[in-house]
Amino acid sequence: SQSVCLGTGVSFSVTATGEGALTYQWRKDGTNITVATNSTYNIASVSASDAGDYDCIVTGDCGSVTSSVATLTVEFNATAYAGADGEICEGNNYYVTGTTAANYTSILWTHNGLGTLQDPTTLSPVYVPGVGETGDVTLTLTVSGNCDPAVDEMIITILPNTTAYAGENATVCLGGSYTVMDAIATNYNTILWTHNGSGSLSNETTLSPNYTCGAGETGQVTLTLHADGDCLDATDALDITIIPNSSADAGTDASICESGSYTVNDATASDYNTLSWTHNGTGALSNATTLSPTYTSGAGETGIVTLTLTADGDCADDTDAMEITITPNSTAYAGSDASICENNSYTIPDANATNYTGILWTHNGSGTLSNATTLSPTYTSGSGETGTVTLTISITGACGDSMDDMDINIYANPLVDAGEDGIVCEDDNHLLNGFAENHSSILWSTSGDGTFDNPSILNALYTPGNNDINSGSVMLTLTAEGQGDCDAVSDDLLLEISYMPLVDAGENDTICHNESYVLSGYADNESNILWTSAGDGSFDDPTLLDATYTPGDNDIFMGGVELILHAYAISPCDGTSMDQMFLNIEICGFLLGLSYEHVNFRVAPNPANGTSHFFIENLYEEEVTIQIMDMKGSLISSDKYQLIKGKASGKMILIGLEEGVYNIRAKSKGYLKTLRLIVTK
Repeated sequence: SQSVCLGTGVSFSVTATGEGALTYQWRKDGTNITVATNSTYNIASVSASDAGDYDCIVTGDCGSVTSSVATLTVEFNATAYAGADGEICEGNNYYVTGTTAANYTSILWTHNGLGTLQDPTTLSPVYVPGVGETGDVTLTLTVSGNCDPAVDEMIITILPNTTAYAGENATVCLGGSYTVMDAIATNYNTILWTHNGSGSLSNETTLSPNYTCGAGETGQVTLTLHADGDCLDATDALDITIIPNSSADAGTDASICESGSYTVNDATASDYNTLSWTHNGTGALSNATTLSPTYTSGAGETGIVTLTLTADGDCADDTDAMEITITPNSTAYAGSDASICENNSYTIPDANATNYTGILWTHNGSGTLSNATTLSPTYTSGSGETGTVTLTISITGACGDSMDDMDINIYANPLVDAGEDGIVCEDDNHLLNGFAENHSSILWSTSGDGTFDNPSILNALYTPGNNDINSGSVMLTLTAEGQGDCDAVSDDLLLEISYMPLVDAGENDTICHNESYVLSGYADNESNILWTSAGDGSFDDPTLLDATYTPGDNDIFMGGVELILHAYAISPCDGTSMDQMFLNIEICGFLLGLSYEHVNFRVAPNPANGTSHFFIENLYEEEVTIQIMDMKGSLISSDKYQLIKGKASGKMILIGLEEGVYNIRAKSKGYLKTLRLIVTK
């Protein structure tokens, strides 16, 4: 016999012996089911109808025999039904119902949630959700038996509860509105806002309703949010505080005098956090954050100054202003100081006064004052009165009295003296010695073209100009300007011009070494003259313009000499005028006792630029010296050359010499001759 599970395979096998070929008649519950030559009966997949008693009739050549009976018992697979899906609200338990199972030996429930299962081995467990658990939770039923187990699932949907958050409390200003911006609601089907104010609510079925304050509404208004969902409903509320606007009253206008101060005593304000006062004046404001500030006017400030009160609150600020009228004090200005000449009068042209009710002038002089109650009185000086007279203006006014002074300086007429006439040398200057009294300034002037070192001082230094010198004299005038309105006065002096000497020594000239020379000098404006020589010659009479000069040995040796004519000035001129001429001295013939008439000395090229050459022939000595000298006898160069068979030649370097005439001298023990060389550029 066998016990098998539904759907599995099963085999029955019979063992028999006999003659011939055996046949097998298989039977179930006594009914034939198959004839086979096989001794095995197979059921590939057992069904419920296959359960029963099985035997087999085996037939051979010698008859049949019936086998023993084998019983087939069919076991069924387990079945499971977890029940229909369900829903609960957040925080509730779920009781499983409608569960069925068959062919089982045991039951077990499992889940994928955060909670726990009570009685998980029964057909009706209880699921207890975790804290705050929402969403789908799957419960799995596993049924186990002798054959295959069965598994089924059901889903519990845990619906979240409805939540409501109305948002933070808020403030609005009088007449304003408030839109909720931070309300939150979850798991709701509908929303509705309500309020307890006198205003109106719009968009009350949304999360952002707008509350508009009622006319004049202040204080606190509560907005309540109602959220309706599938599970529990939720409510929350916020408070809107409606703040009134600030108000300010700066008080009544006021008046003060110049340089005074004013303290506000009737200002009011409400619903403010801070107070501040400002002003448009030049003065200063103290206690500017209170209802009783003090304004102190600025220096010289007058007119209207506005004080503005600002009340700063949580809502709209409020401002109000009051005006302080600053009445100027009386002012008096006597005018600028003045000056007049003695025995004259002065009318004040520039006095002024403000904010006055009366004017009166007084003075401390010996003269008289007319129109003394006006702004333009006239003071007439007393006979011979000089010095300073003070005129005083006195002003009376509503905001105080005022006084001011001005001085009239009364000057004497000026006196002036240019000094004595004088004489000056043409190349000199003349120190003046003027005199002046009772003047404001002095000034020298000239009728010529000379100049003063400082024409505004009495001891000015005058330098004659060319026209003055050519004219021989010039008129100098000293003018003294009067003080005040005194007229200017002048005085003159005549300055004559004396001349420096004129001198001319004559043209340069040339003589032979054995000659004397008669000079032809010229001089003018001189007291006397004198000839001098730069050499060692002598004059027959050096005080004569046509003196005769005889050269000395050194003059002859140097090839010339400078003669100077001195002309001494006539007082007041001082000094000497000089001029010079150069007397060239040539060797004419030869030195005594020597015979060199056949010597040939020449220079080429002549004129020369840069270089020239000298040539000597027929000079039978050992050596010769070649010298270059300027026309004043200054030695420029000196070189020695050997004479070979009476001859010598060489190059003379002229680079660096100025254009002009130079002496080229050949000199030996017994020979001396000078030639002229013209140097060009």
